[in-house]
Amino acid sequence: MTIYCPLAEALGIDPGGVSILDISDNSDEFTPYVPGAFSGKKHTEETKQRISNSTKGMKKWLGKKHKPETIQKIKERALLRENNNMLGKNHSIKSRKLMSQKGKGKVFANNGIKNIKCYPHEIPDGYSRGRL
Repeated sequence: MTIYCPLAEALGIDPGGVSILDISDNSDEFTPYVPGAFSGKKHTEETKQRISNSTKGMKKWLGKKHKPETIQKIKERALLRENNNMLGKNHSIKSRKLMSQKGKGKVFANNGIKNIKCYPHEIPDGYSRGRL
C-alpha cells in the first residue's frame, strides 16, 4: 500500500508505502519510520548530543516552581472539593443498575466540534454518528 506524501513527491522520493517520515532539520535525508525498529538498540553519543541540541529551549517549566501563594490556592481548592458531592461515597447497586439501563442503546454523535450521546433515531440534524 502506497500512501500519498506531497513532500516526498516534491523532492522526487518514493515513500515506499511508509506513512511517517523522519525529517531532520539540518539535512535533506529521509529516514522511513518503522515502529519497533529501534527496540533493544542504544543511541550513540553523537546522536544523543544532536537530540539534546535540537530540544534546547523546549523545556518551559524545567527548574521553575509555583509561587507560595499559588501553592496555597491549590491546597485550599483540593481541601474544599465543593463541586464533588460524591467524594468518599459510592452509588448503591440499585442506582448503578438504573444508570446502566439508561445508557443502553445510546451511541455517540458529533457535529465536528463536540460529542453527544443519544439514541440512534434521535441524532440531531448536522450531527453524524461516531466520536471525534
